[in-house]
Amino acid sequence: MSFPETLPTAIKSWFEKQNFEQLLPIQDLTLRRSLEEQQLIISSPTGSGKTLAFLIPLAKKLEAKSNARTLILSPSPELAMQNIKVIRDIFPQTKATAVISGVNIDRQKDQLKKRPQIISATPGRLRDFIVRGLIKPQDFDILVIDEIDALLREGIENLVADLLQNMPVENHQCIVASATVTNKTEELLTYWRPEFFLIENKETASTKHSYVFTNPNRRDICLMKLIRKEKIKRAIVFVNNFEHTRHTIKFFEKDKLKANYLEAAISKTARTQRLKDFKDGKINFLITTDLLSRGFDCTDTVVIHYHCPITIESFKHRSGRTGRGDQEGSNYLIITETELFYMGKYERKMDIKFSEIDLANNRRAKTLEDSDQEISSEAPKARVKQDKPRQAPKNKKSKIRAQLAREAKKEAAKANKKKTRTKRKGKPGTHKKKGPQS
Repeated sequence: MSFPETLPTAIKSWFEKQNFEQLLPIQDLTLRRSLEEQQLIISSPTGSGKTLAFLIPLAKKLEAKSNARTLILSPSPELAMQNIKVIRDIFPQTKATAVISGVNIDRQKDQLKKRPQIISATPGRLRDFIVRGLIKPQDFDILVIDEIDALLREGIENLVADLLQNMPVENHQCIVASATVTNKTEELLTYWRPEFFLIENKETASTKHSYVFTNPNRRDICLMKLIRKEKIKRAIVFVNNFEHTRHTIKFFEKDKLKANYLEAAISKTARTQRLKDFKDGKINFLITTDLLSRGFDCTDTVVIHYHCPITIESFKHRSGRTGRGDQEGSNYLIITETELFYMGKYERKMDIKFSEIDLANNRRAKTLEDSDQEISSEAPKARVKQDKPRQAPKNKKSKIRAQLAREAKKEAAKANKKKTRTKRKGKPGTHKKKGPQS
């Protein structure tokens, strides 16, 4: 194991316990830049060690000032609790607490009376406690804003601006971390605080990307076939809306697979318990929405996109749940013909390549480009026109439709026959009625 001498003792000791051999790229960059810069923007893909990266300046501050206080702002309760768990593992002697929504507020008030050094909060509960005077931003030495892009999408620019205003650059350090930092986000941050320095790591995790082509009404069947064929033992299945979490779980139960679902509608206690069951191996499959696309760290897990993500940011964060750190990951995408556009966009924007998995009756239909390539690769052959025998209907429904069509044809023929006027037999003129005799 080889770690830089400037690495804080608490971080180094934790790395050695975890049998880590060296720093990940974003952690090494943050360590070197934090010696010169205090206001940092850390941009690195999901699963690349971003949490430990922003904890390095925090550990250095605690070494220099043992009573230094840190305020961490996260977009979701799950991410806030994940940060608290890591902090308690690395700094067991430091008081740390979570201030999040969905938890008893009186219990959190009691925790704040003990004056914890590290607070991990979500926007709504933090704003409430600031208004009540229970949390004063100016009392903290470090402000960490985790997943800034998600926070800005939730419309809390005013909260972030107020925090930066109440924590001036002269005696406060600010660290912003995110997997995706857009130009607009960077411009907004540097407008609020021009001293920000961007640390960017574009190295992606070693993840294999695959896709399965299917019809919209065969997604569930395709999902089960994919799990059986790829021998997937542990996976997070992402859906685009909460209705499909409960719908999809039925197919796992039918195949007797240990699975559960996660959505915002269930209680915080139930969500925490289901996440723990998944980490402990009591359940092997977790169906969820984008609620779990950020901050959830679990080893040896693959990702299955039951629905195609609409945005690149959503795809990045979902896919980041596999291939954590230096591990290899697997990312599966179930798509229909109308969603091929999104897959092409992911390949172009993220510089990745998808490989196709061929499942029976779910293979992608050949496009015109594929047909042109096949024709050009073969020598031209003379085509002989052959009379193909009429194929019999393939299934029962086709037979019924064919029978109904024949009966309808017969009825139409009878109707036309009745309308046609038939000629009477006999000599010409004999059928005419005789008029009155004069």
